[in-house]
Amino acid sequence: MQHATAWRKSFETFLSSQEDYRAVWPGSEEYNRERVIFNRMHDRFPAVILKTGCPETISTVVRFANKNGIALTIRGGGHHIAGLAAADSAIMIDCSDSREVSFDYSSGIVSVSPGARLKDLDTLLVPKGLVVPTGTVSNTGIAGLTLGGGIGWLSGCFGPTCDHLIGADVVLADGTISKVYESTDPELLWALRGGGGGNFGVVTKFYFKPQKLGKITAGNLVSGGQDIPEILNRFIDWLTHKCPRELTTAPLLRHRDGRLVLEVGYCLVGHTTEAMIEMYDILQIKTPHLPVKDFTIFQRMFDGDFEAPRRGYWKSTYIPTLRSDEIDFLTLEYMRSSKKENITITIEHLGGAFEERDVKKSAFPLKGRLFGILISGRWCHTKDDRVHIECIRNIANTIGRSSKVFEYYNYSQDRMGSMTQFYPDNVISRLKRIKKRVDPNNLFCNNPNIFS
Repeated sequence: MQHATAWRKSFETFLSSQEDYRAVWPGSEEYNRERVIFNRMHDRFPAVILKTGCPETISTVVRFANKNGIALTIRGGGHHIAGLAAADSAIMIDCSDSREVSFDYSSGIVSVSPGARLKDLDTLLVPKGLVVPTGTVSNTGIAGLTLGGGIGWLSGCFGPTCDHLIGADVVLADGTISKVYESTDPELLWALRGGGGGNFGVVTKFYFKPQKLGKITAGNLVSGGQDIPEILNRFIDWLTHKCPRELTTAPLLRHRDGRLVLEVGYCLVGHTTEAMIEMYDILQIKTPHLPVKDFTIFQRMFDGDFEAPRRGYWKSTYIPTLRSDEIDFLTLEYMRSSKKENITITIEHLGGAFEERDVKKSAFPLKGRLFGILISGRWCHTKDDRVHIECIRNIANTIGRSSKVFEYYNYSQDRMGSMTQFYPDNVISRLKRIKKRVDPNNLFCNNPNIFS
């Protein structure tokens, strides 16, 4: 941290013309509180934390960092599992308090500040009968979710979050505040739509075109059957061949009270009842289920699984199909795991609008990957890190052996990994061209980096 003393005075001078910020330096209780991020596995010490959402102030900070060769990180919600919001000895631009969301009735556009959470967006839009499809946990930051893609409870009906981004205000590496729209910079807008997180600049405002939500039927079904692998096999077959596009589901395996349990979170948009009847039958639901009708309530249903403070490690795999033998291997390896009580396996079904989307409009890949498997662990103590990580890796290695697999950027634990694990070669080539134009010196590099 000592090297920061060399530039602290010049940094404060550089900022003297700005008003809308608060600098938090090491040595205070506030610093110790504000440096903490969601995943407690990452215990990092920024040189300074600058709390602001002001584009002009952020532009000043970016120019200073670029001029002096100082590392930068950006914090929106601060929820990325790899802890991308913080780095040792870096300037952290902390936008987490900038949570304003507003709706323009004349244009039908919603503008979102970089610290906003999913629940901020839902609270404004859902009572109006509108929605931007986002994620699955209400406290997730909208910034990272969008820039990395955005998979959630409405993906089947509306596709990923990033496809609904129509514009953004972005501070580029040279400090320029750029208005990015189809009419001004279609290439950069394409890249911001799920093309590598914060690789291109600091987004100070997101603009989305909401969708009409309509009636929803949602909830979490717990299978009443004893033969979980057989039931899961039948359910995956149903999802593959018969699931309506209005239905998004996420089967989840967990270990509870000494036994394997299959839960199925679901969100159905519209009045279709046949799908519910078929799900009940396949999952052998014996107890009446009272569905949730308010999307804002449903979006908060699973928040408890991700409450801080927790340590965590995730591995994800996205594949075209999920074969019966893979399901059996997955279930068996999970049951063998020594720490399965703290580990869950979520199977995301990416059909409907997600599968039908025009991939030319965004950098976000995964079309043709009908299933995503997320193995995630959450625990409290440092001493348990190694065994949990080993268990999760062992389970992940049972899937996708016979085909080219991709991970999901927003689920990646690898802070400085190669982009080839997330994107096909043609997408990476195009992203590199855009990166060279807007950030030639790779100022925004505290991420799985396009130049790596």
